[in-house]
Amino acid sequence: MALTFGAAPGSDISLSEDKVRGMRNFANKLWNIARLFLMNMEGMTKELPEQSKDTEIMKKLHTVVVDVTKYIEKYRFSDAAQTIYEFTWHTVADSYLEENKELFKQKNLQALADYQYILIHILKLLHPFMPFVTESIWGQISRKHDQPLIISSWPLLNRSE
Repeated sequence: MALTFGAAPGSDISLSEDKVRGMRNFANKLWNIARLFLMNMEGMTKELPEQSKDTEIMKKLHTVVVDVTKYIEKYRFSDAAQTIYEFTWHTVADSYLEENKELFKQKNLQALADYQYILIHILKLLHPFMPFVTESIWGQISRKHDQPLIISSWPLLNRSE
């Protein structure tokens, strides 16, 4: 992630200690996002419902998936990394999780289903940039998925999602 983040297309890549530290902090943030989900899922035996489709966070996630896919197809890896980084850290960790922490603690099934859906999509989007971290988290959170993250499908959202 440190190699692609902030690298302008067509220019030499600058790999500084600050950038490596920043991406280490981002990886730590991702671990914490996953850990919060696992803590709130502890002891749960009920099957989670389908994720919500019409919430603000799902609309933002849809936009991120579309943008990241477009950037990767155009070989604009820095833009893709920046988009995922900002969504994960600022939108999900700083806003969404803080606003919904109480719902998670109360074991609100719909809130947990949405959280899982968002986390799975973040992992899929980040996998090309952080394969070892995302694969490790994937193995811990994906109860239904027998296959490794590397062979799972890319998140393709249709208009109804």
